[in-house]
Amino acid sequence: MSIFDEGKCLKLVLRGLGDHGGYTEQVDFDPANCSVRVSVDIGVDGQEWANYFHVQVVTLEFLTSVPAPMWGKSLLIVQIFSWNDVEEAIEEFLAEISTESWEDAVKILTRYMDWEYEGM
Repeated sequence: MSIFDEGKCLKLVLRGLGDHGGYTEQVDFDPANCSVRVSVDIGVDGQEWANYFHVQVVTLEFLTSVPAPMWGKSLLIVQIFSWNDVEEAIEEFLAEISTESWEDAVKILTRYMDWEYEGM
């Protein structure tokens, strides 16, 4: 039995974003040509907790400059890195998820992001 009411659709909420490695704080950071590991804190409306997910935000210029093959899970591709654009994209994505349980929400989220508890 879930801590949530059965039959009630969960509303996922973005609780926070962060630069996982401090990359965007570097002096030579180029928002047009970058790859940034972003921490995404996601919870359920009406609950105080959040689970941590990660997504690699990459620009098109970065992708075309990579000399070797690159895998694609947990990638968000943008023209130019902007915290506002990343936040909007994630909030739009969360708004599209319709599920009755956190477990089902995690199944959808882990198709697109890495989860702190993945594999446990």
